Amino acid sequence: MKDLWCLAASAMLCAGAVAGPVPAPDSLLAPARTDTLTDYDLGIFPPEGILVPYAYQVDWGDGTTDDWTEPLRIGFEAYYGHRYEREGEFEIRVRVRDSLNRVSDWSRPLPVLVAKPVRKWVFETFDPVLTTPALDRDGNIYIGDEDGWLFSVAPDGVLRWGFQADDAIYSAPVLDDRHVYFGSLDSHLYCLNREGRLVWKQDLGDEIYTSPALDRRGNVIAVTDAGGVIALSSAPRVPLFRRRVLWRFEVEEEIAGSPSIAADGSILVAADSLYCLDPDGRRRWAFAGSEDDFFFGSPVPDPDGNVVIGNTEGEVYAVGPDGEIAWQATTPDEDAM
Repeated sequence: MKDLWCLAASAMLCAGAVAGPVPAPDSLLAPARTDTLTDYDLGIFPPEGILVPYAYQVDWGDGTTDDWTEPLRIGFEAYYGHRYEREGEFEIRVRVRDSLNRVSDWSRPLPVLVAKPVRKWVFETFDPVLTTPALDRDGNIYIGDEDGWLFSVAPDGVLRWGFQADDAIYSAPVLDDRHVYFGSLDSHLYCLNREGRLVWKQDLGDEIYTSPALDRRGNVIAVTDAGGVIALSSAPRVPLFRRRVLWRFEVEEEIAGSPSIAADGSILVAADSLYCLDPDGRRRWAFAGSEDDFFFGSPVPDPDGNVVIGNTEGEVYAVGPDGEIAWQATTPDEDAM
């Protein structure tokens, strides 16, 4: 097999397929700053025309040079990690070795600043966290994980309490003066007190991926994956642990962002169109944009009464209080928003 490899390599050399030096890796991707408690990730893109299999060697600039990596047989980026043990300014260099054992020069240096750690503590959840936390006035942190646990963590990183829903939590909780509200993929909207005890929960009939909103009356506005916009009363009802549904508006499309509340009390949700509802759940207007528009994220009301939203075509709209375009802009690279 070795003889066959040598014959194949010789044939490529004779044909001029590998003439010339091996180019150094010219595209490295990594943060410009890190600290001594963080794993540093370096992405390397292969030089154009490199013969597979190929391998990399990384000089991290702090006196550590890795051995050659395992041979790579695909022309995609590869990622490698390192932990710096001291502070300072370092320069990372990479070189590549191709299938004929030809070694490139070192790449242009990639500078990295290693600073003092800023991390104070780490709190380990049971499953991955796919949402942002919420903070109360005392600095307590509220965050959910994919196992359905909502945790309250003190400012020093110590667990205050945990509450488990029946499915994953994919959105940030919302707080008022006394309560914590959040939705789950188990189709329920939950209300807990600040000590982590259940006050009520309500089945909304479909998975909840987004955060609820609180309107000016203190009612809770939530949306479901199936396109339902539901308002729940802040007043209790019998039986205990439930709330009265004030109204329900059906968008009939996936709602990808949390609802927003405008200064005049209007409720804003985004799906195939941008919808504006009055506080009683009646549609005031709907803005559709172009034919292929789909709006992701939460609408953002501005101080002038406009609503700013981006779509999957890379367009940003400001829609006035009457549902008409106030202005429109295109992102430079037309990325979906």
